[in-house]
Amino acid sequence: MVRVYGREETVSKKRETHPLLIGIKSVTPYALQDTASIWAEKAPPMLIESFLPAGGVMGITSYPGVGKTWLTLEVIRAIATGQKFLGKFQVTRGGTLFVGSDSSVYDYARQWKRLTALSEGAFEFDAARFLLQSSFMFENTDEIRRLIRTCNSFEWGEAELRGEGTEDVKVARRKGIDVIVFDTLSRLTRANQNDNTEMEEVFRNIRHIAEFTGAACILLHHNSKKSEFNDGGDWRGAMSQIGALDSWCQLSAHRKDKYLVGVQFKKFRGITPEDFAYRMDVGDALVAKIVASDEPVTMQQRLNHDPLAESIFEAVLREPGRTMPELRDSLWPQFETDGKFHDGKPAFSKAVENRLRTMSDRSRVNKTYNPKGHPVYGPPETTVA
Repeated sequence: MVRVYGREETVSKKRETHPLLIGIKSVTPYALQDTASIWAEKAPPMLIESFLPAGGVMGITSYPGVGKTWLTLEVIRAIATGQKFLGKFQVTRGGTLFVGSDSSVYDYARQWKRLTALSEGAFEFDAARFLLQSSFMFENTDEIRRLIRTCNSFEWGEAELRGEGTEDVKVARRKGIDVIVFDTLSRLTRANQNDNTEMEEVFRNIRHIAEFTGAACILLHHNSKKSEFNDGGDWRGAMSQIGALDSWCQLSAHRKDKYLVGVQFKKFRGITPEDFAYRMDVGDALVAKIVASDEPVTMQQRLNHDPLAESIFEAVLREPGRTMPELRDSLWPQFETDGKFHDGKPAFSKAVENRLRTMSDRSRVNKTYNPKGHPVYGPPETTVA
């Protein structure tokens, strides 16, 4: 008997002989989770405050030369030592692995030595390991199993005496890898990056690595080229890759300072952190330092430091339901003497329009339409009549 739409009906002879159902009684059913277990599921802890959750898959993209490798070597340095990331963000100390095939071993070594030149010694980095220019490929199942085994058997940290006074006494160290950096996705797969089917298989193996090691996996990748359809900030290749990420950060250098880099969160499961910036002090041939910066780079940061954007937001909160011209006219007396708007009210009107569009795209304000069909603005996640 089989239940169909709440009724029990006799399975027809045709169904009994269907190839899919032959021998089905010998198949082991799935073990299903009940709602209590789902409710009990907790959010992953943060390995790096406001940046990196444990156990997930993060993508970091930029154009070549912006600073992806420098940033992730700083991730390795901070987590391996337990010191603050970029000198600002708290970390949870753990085992780290950098899998690199984008540069030569010498180039990686040169960057690492410069970044850690001021450290007291190599013993500080007992929890840091490197796998450079190896045979590892994401589509190779044997290589995936080998990496998982390598991570799970890795020991680091000071020895601890466990079970003292018993027959099971032993000296043990901490085991496992907590974060793995892959530099770059393109160098670590031969799959066609524009083929959704092939890249889904690659990301299935990446997910296996994260699940079976408990490590946060950081994938370095490049952006697509600028075109009439995108601003050059898109993930390069098949769109299925973006869906497979738990978080995605875009790095972009400041327009006038290539050593000042903004980190924009384009995807994040949970409450999205605030964008931030860092400065690469890499001019010295022997010593390099990567530190957080308060200088605004990303659009979100610029809006947070922009008097006009703040005034627009305050006006939207104060009187929700107004159109862009109404907001412009109410704010114009406040900014009429601002030297930035050389063309007067037309330039100011364009500035208000651009900021409202960006704030709406980033859900900082809520855009709806009034009965006349004109766009009106209100507080985020509200409906304005």
